[in-house]
Amino acid sequence: MYFEYIMEKLDNPQDIWKDEYERKLQPVDRIFLLTLNSLTNTAIELSLLKVCFNHWLQNKKSIDLTIDQFNSTLKRLQDSFVKIIDMNGSKHISVVNPSVNDFLSALINSNSSIHKTILDNACSLCQFAKMLTSNEFEEFTREKITTGDAINLVYEDDFQRNAFFATYIPKYHVQDIRYMRFLHSYLCTPTALLIRHQEFHKKDKIIKELLTSDNISFYQLNDAIAINQLEKILENLTFMDLVDFVKLLNPLFSDSKREAYLQISSSLITEAIERLCEDVDAGDYDYDISNALNYVESQYNGTEEMDDFDFLNEVEAYIEDDIRTDIIIDIKNSICCLSEDLQKRIKFDDQHSVNVYGARRIAEAYLADENYDDDYIERGDQWDEIDTLFHKS
Repeated sequence: MYFEYIMEKLDNPQDIWKDEYERKLQPVDRIFLLTLNSLTNTAIELSLLKVCFNHWLQNKKSIDLTIDQFNSTLKRLQDSFVKIIDMNGSKHISVVNPSVNDFLSALINSNSSIHKTILDNACSLCQFAKMLTSNEFEEFTREKITTGDAINLVYEDDFQRNAFFATYIPKYHVQDIRYMRFLHSYLCTPTALLIRHQEFHKKDKIIKELLTSDNISFYQLNDAIAINQLEKILENLTFMDLVDFVKLLNPLFSDSKREAYLQISSSLITEAIERLCEDVDAGDYDYDISNALNYVESQYNGTEEMDDFDFLNEVEAYIEDDIRTDIIIDIKNSICCLSEDLQKRIKFDDQHSVNVYGARRIAEAYLADENYDDDYIERGDQWDEIDTLFHKS
């Protein structure tokens, strides 16, 4: 009987946690575990858990707040229910076993009273994002943004807070001067809106929807980014990201700041073009090599003999020229999306040097893998010589 009891518990580990949770834990211990589960299914910063846990206790008159309840509770639960993890020098906390989370989640989902109690005592954006449905969370954000209560929420960090305001203020067309400082901070260090490492909204979409004429005017967004900050914000971006970002920021720089904006943006875009063009790996492109093969064959029309080495040279040259042309066209099309006064400052034309490499490798791999042209492949001895030439150690 005892063996069967043990095996049953091993097959249903949630029953073990249920017994521990209901019979052996103090009320404050249960609050600790429910708070942890409301924040994450994996691990959460210890400091964020502490803030949310203490916020819940503020509403519990039966609990003595003159002692350090957080550390006392953590000490009791550590190694039995929870564990502390070091993540890149930051202390995080998680449950000791996934089955603990399974038990807690099942408990919360099966008991609407517990679910409501958690929400009534929640204070962090992470908690509401996890505990509410998608529609409920959207309604929650609308209410918090329109009433101004969003300022009192607890965020994972300043980046999340600023991105949250920058996302939902335009969505609900809110004009509240209290939000100005958050929007200015966001534009100085723009990010996607991340909630527990999940991307809720992309950076470029947030900026695009934020920078309307009404928002720029009301929140004085044209003063958000000083000229001496602009280069730091834009540096190290790829060409495409840089063009997209400069295009989005364009409405913020007019009048006295326009000339400096044009100088900095054009210089950085020109440098990004140089980086893009100096080393282009043909292997990074989804290139249809059949165009090159058909073209080279058509030039000879089957009337002129061409050995394998010459054939590869011709195909390689065609691929390089084709990719070079595509890159120049892509760059020109991107530049055309910028304001006319900025376009004139960018140093680029159709004759710009583009260094393409790796085209021969593509041609060799295709010809070897696809058994292209029976006549070509059947020249076994010649192909072996070429293969040896290009693959010898």
